[in-house]
Amino acid sequence: MNEHHLTLGNFDGGLRDTLRYKHGFEHSDLERAKGIIGDAIGHVEHKTGTSSGMGVNHLETAMKFLKEDHAGWKKLPEHQRQHIEDALKEHFDVTEPETESV
Repeated sequence: MNEHHLTLGNFDGGLRDTLRYKHGFEHSDLERAKGIIGDAIGHVEHKTGTSSGMGVNHLETAMKFLKEDHAGWKKLPEHQRQHIEDALKEHFDVTEPETESV
């Protein structure tokens, strides 16, 4: 897994490009996504008492916050929410858990 922390400072380098070129977000959608992800980063930093952004181990906390408490997230169309979640997982090299066969 990627240990690289996500901050608003490095959003424009990787995550923005993924949303723009892989998921087809336009400028206004990118700015909206940046604001929402910034709120998630702020939530994670507040919950963990850190100022180093969001790491892979914080992704679950961030997604729970967005899905349960973030009004802007809830206003996004379902496909954009899914694209943002997918881009975050890609940023942190998170793959879906495989089912174990016994």
